[in-house]
Amino acid sequence: MSYEICVFEPGYAADRDTAYAAWNDQKYWDTSLPDGDRTAKKWNVKDLLVAFDSRLRWTEPKAPKTGLVAKWLGKPALVQRCLHIYLEADYGETAIDLFDQAIEITLPWESPRNEAEKQVRALWRYLEYLSASGWSTIYDTERDVLLDLKTDFETVTARYLKNLDPDDKETGAEPSVAAPKPASAGGRKRDKPFTGNVD
Repeated sequence: MSYEICVFEPGYAADRDTAYAAWNDQKYWDTSLPDGDRTAKKWNVKDLLVAFDSRLRWTEPKAPKTGLVAKWLGKPALVQRCLHIYLEADYGETAIDLFDQAIEITLPWESPRNEAEKQVRALWRYLEYLSASGWSTIYDTERDVLLDLKTDFETVTARYLKNLDPDDKETGAEPSVAAPKPASAGGRKRDKPFTGNVD
């Protein structure tokens, strides 16, 4: 498993309850401007983060397909509303999805255990920078609390290490169905887990 943090400006979500509701409802998926609109706030945040850490990479938005083939297929143009930037590693990436009112940060799904603290340290640097830039409501989705950057580093590292353990390691149970991919890999999070192709 991974570890996800969701960051908000205080005006959008100021406390744990509003941060949880904002993350759970994910209205910022619909209210953010299309990713190709360079006047959107997320573009400023992208520029700030990439200037802060030159190792960060990002994906240039692609214009929605609106040609004749799209019309023949009868599919409306898919509008992407977040910018995707990431810190790459040999075993995965720390994904940062920028919306206009929220920032979702997901640690690598398959990090070696001896690299976990390094990943959390990089996360902390981004969170401290974002907090100093006004994005000071930091919601820890794993523990359902507002993150305290001064005291929670070891707790988050320990929880991330636990999440990296296979689900069946301690119980000896059969391997579980793979968890759904992170939102950045293909749209909104699923409301229900995938149960396989069964009747």
